Order: sequence, then C-alpha cells, then structure tokens
Amino acid sequence: MSTLSRRYGFGLPVGLGFIALVIGLTVFIIIGDFTVATSIPLLGLALISVGWAGGLLFPTMITFSQIISPEHRGVLAGAVTFAFFLGSALIPIVFEPLFLLGIAVVYWAMLAVSAILLVVFIFLYRQITTAQ
Repeated sequence: MSTLSRRYGFGLPVGLGFIALVIGLTVFIIIGDFTVATSIPLLGLALISVGWAGGLLFPTMITFSQIISPEHRGVLAGAVTFAFFLGSALIPIVFEPLFLLGIAVVYWAMLAVSAILLVVFIFLYRQITTAQ
C-alpha cells in the first residue's frame, strides 16, 4: 500500500479496495447458497477478494487518521481500531436477524454498509487533500 500511495496517492489503494470489496460481495450474492460443492471455487475467489479489500482499506483508514491530525495520531488510530473491533463484536447481533431472512440479505446489508464506508472514505480523502 505504501508504494502505491506514494506513487499514485491514496485514491488508488482506496479505489482498488472498494472495487475488490464490491466484486467479492457481488460474487457472494450471486452464489447465494454456498453449501453446494460446485460453488467452492467461486467462494474462494470471493473470500480472497474481500480479504484483499480489508487488507487495503483498514491500513488506509489508519493512515488517513494520522495524516488528518498529526498531533493526535494515537488517539485517532485508537478510535479507528476501536470502531473496527466494536463492529466485529456487533456482527452477530446486527446480522443474525438478517440471516434469518436469508444469507443473500446479509450480503446485501454488507454491501450497503460498504457504501456507507465509501462515503466516509471520500470525506476523509477530501480532508487529506485540503490539509496538504
């Protein structure tokens, strides 16, 4: 990520991360029932895509928080990490009712949450470009 960010700016890793996230979630939605043996290769590709997106987006969010306010680096990085792990802890509570409606509903909800995250990233990216 750091090489891409230095050479092309933060927009490229964020864009690649969101493209990978949307592709992975779209494949999950298309697969639907992934308990069928024939869906295993597609499931693997979707997991790789979503994992790669997370590997790009989480460090970028930490970097954004440190660039926006260098004097509060530890506080902002801690707040972002806390939000990440709080979200992970709330997944069963939030997505269980959706799971009862079907796994496709869970993936659609994840896509909606990803759209909200994209808006946050756009806001942070504008903050960074105006701060520099």
